[in-house]
Amino acid sequence: MDLIFYHVNKMNGMRIAMTETMLRENYLATHLLYSALPDKEYKKIYRCDTAHDIWKALEMIYEGNSQVKEHKIKLLTDQLDTFKLFWQRDKPDEYMYERYIGTINSLKALGKSYTNGTYVEIFLSALPPEWNVEVKAILGSENLSLLSLEDVLGSLKTVKKHRLHH
Repeated sequence: MDLIFYHVNKMNGMRIAMTETMLRENYLATHLLYSALPDKEYKKIYRCDTAHDIWKALEMIYEGNSQVKEHKIKLLTDQLDTFKLFWQRDKPDEYMYERYIGTINSLKALGKSYTNGTYVEIFLSALPPEWNVEVKAILGSENLSLLSLEDVLGSLKTVKKHRLHH
């Protein structure tokens, strides 16, 4: 039977009951988190004494409260919806692809994601008119849920190389 220890939380003064195993795991987790953070970030959470408190503090710092998180999701979703409007013809396709992937990754980090097919469809619909033939071919011949964005970009790069050589 594990002994119960009481730990007083520095942040709110509450007593937390922990077993020896819980104390050991918390020590390891807090040590790992403290060690992984640069000094600037460490200073923001050094008063936290449980791994849970550290994690919650970091979530609040980087994601904000639920209202802020929902607002960020809305902005990123709008960015996806209007991606076609912001396609920059003077930038290489790889740049736009990286920008698109960055938006997707930001959404995923906030807990919001779509099916792979939806991501592919949005990306294809954002391509400039000179890609219409390829877009129609991909949409007509592929099951979008089985097609990755990397596959789409690879196909488009191949077509572009072929166009340049002819």
